Amino acid sequence: MNKTSAYLIIIGCFAMVFSLNAASLDGNDVAIDFLAVSPRLIMGDETGVLDRRSTGLFVVGVGENCYASIELPDWAGEPASVLWTFTKTPAGSNTAFLYPDRLQTVFQPDAEGLYDLQATIVHPDAGAPIVKTISAMAASYVGVGGMNEDSPQFPQCGICHIGITERWRETRHANVLMRHMNGERSNQYDESCFECHVVGFDQEYLAPNAGFHEAVLQENADLQEIAGLINDAYNRNHDRDPSNDAAYYDALPPSMRDKANVQCENCHGPGSQHKGNPARIGKAWDARVCAQCHDSQGFDQYPYPYDSSSHKKRPALFEEYPSLLNSPCSRCHSAEAFVRLTIEGDANSTPELADPHAISCVACHDPHDKTIPQQLRWMADVQLDSGHVFNDAGKGSLCVLCHQSQVSEDLEAFIASSTFGAHYGPQADVLLGVNAWMFGSDSADRTSVHKIVLQDACVACHMARIPAKGWSVEQGILLGGHSFKVTNSLDPNNPSDDISNYRNACLPCHLTMTSVDRVMAGGQDYDGNGRVEGIQTEVRGLLMRIAQRLQERYPDIAVEDDFELDIPALLFNQFSFAEKAVIYNYRLMARDGSFGVHNGRFTVEVLQRSYAALTLRSLKVDYPNAYIIIRASSIEEWAEYKN
Repeated sequence: MNKTSAYLIIIGCFAMVFSLNAASLDGNDVAIDFLAVSPRLIMGDETGVLDRRSTGLFVVGVGENCYASIELPDWAGEPASVLWTFTKTPAGSNTAFLYPDRLQTVFQPDAEGLYDLQATIVHPDAGAPIVKTISAMAASYVGVGGMNEDSPQFPQCGICHIGITERWRETRHANVLMRHMNGERSNQYDESCFECHVVGFDQEYLAPNAGFHEAVLQENADLQEIAGLINDAYNRNHDRDPSNDAAYYDALPPSMRDKANVQCENCHGPGSQHKGNPARIGKAWDARVCAQCHDSQGFDQYPYPYDSSSHKKRPALFEEYPSLLNSPCSRCHSAEAFVRLTIEGDANSTPELADPHAISCVACHDPHDKTIPQQLRWMADVQLDSGHVFNDAGKGSLCVLCHQSQVSEDLEAFIASSTFGAHYGPQADVLLGVNAWMFGSDSADRTSVHKIVLQDACVACHMARIPAKGWSVEQGILLGGHSFKVTNSLDPNNPSDDISNYRNACLPCHLTMTSVDRVMAGGQDYDGNGRVEGIQTEVRGLLMRIAQRLQERYPDIAVEDDFELDIPALLFNQFSFAEKAVIYNYRLMARDGSFGVHNGRFTVEVLQRSYAALTLRSLKVDYPNAYIIIRASSIEEWAEYKN
């Protein structure tokens, strides 16, 4: 057998193995879950399946739509067949799936109790039918209690959860309908608005579930008339005659006030089956629960901008290695662990990690407490892992809790031993101008002007008002608000267009700028390429200068598109301390992601010092046009770290 034949056989074997692997589909590749449905999803649905809102919780009201969905991996084709069946239903139930042969289906529970759903998927890439099961709990609404009397009645929520409900009563959720009916909110109210302002509102009213709509029918009330009262109250209370002001909420019948406003069951599901059993009530950690009302078509333009945020999805690393969610990583990558470990500081608490959620609305906002503005969970000084204190960050202090390098107090030891370097997202360190290795004794204050002048730090810029075109579904543009993105114009031929939000984020202070990549005041040619450019371009140039020198010395080092260095693990032990420090500094600035916007002079100085420490000569020697802003330390001081 000649070499060519052998190679062809080997290639054929690899192709066969790849083909077998590509065709392999089993139960571990298939997920089944309940589907949250928001108004935006209904508007964009082309299948006809999605026609009513749903929280996506496993607890659902009798008569409400319960959507279930099968999720196949992206690489899998369409199944040959799907069949949804019930393996268990409550006594007296006659419900059926409306679409028993689709990947997405829906049913309407007609009796309280447990419904066990089974999906059987026949797929050409699976050796046998795949069977997945999931359970739903149907219940009726009980109310929080105390909405029309002094104390809740059994089994209402406030009996057991008095501490939480008392805090909740101070939130805007707890009195949203009351404020509307008393003329505080809007004169554009109609019947559709009740859906988000009461407990258990059902326009179609398919089955009694003790929600607000049932009370409306029992009281023979007219929702159109109530909406008219809301508009009348607003108009009266905002005219020039204070003598005709109106407040209509207290005139609602007690049974309707009992299910008015946004209560516990709007987010946790109906509670008649709960009875103290935590397995029979929903836990609202998922952002999709909030999306039923805070939808992009609503006043808050949410959650669509959030869809583009990296907060939405747990890192792929946790999908591949779920055990990491039991590590310190979970404190910033799981909503449950973030609240219990980072906010509450309960190191002895075991987060609910059976099905952990990414950083969602309730990770940052406490739905039960309005002590802090916007119901944020944190607005105080933050001590970084390095011991530095980030103070006066306002609402941005919540961001600082996670967006730090996570380096230890002993920076020298950390650099010498850590192959990974500063953690991704070290924006707090860069804003403070700390935790870079300066190659010599230097105690200068390098705090960013942005840190000093911005009242709410990160929030001031990254949550700037969403531009008019900033959440266009058609254009795929996701800027501002809860996307946390500050972006240049997306049209290179029209840099001043409105499809950006640097205007909202930056122009309030930088009145003449036309791009996030602006030339700093007194800006110079920092990377030595002969041109004075925007700070982001200059910093990228400095990063490439350092990367080029590293690759000349170590050809196995690769530079990714996002400027990340790919360094073989075995290579790390060959580096001198100075080389490790250079790589650490490089990663600190690359992983900050702003490329100088957060703290331009600090970023440039650190990278210029790093270049000199790596090459034992100033950047200006190799690039005469470079403007050097290094203030202290000599080449002799850097030289002592070479070995």
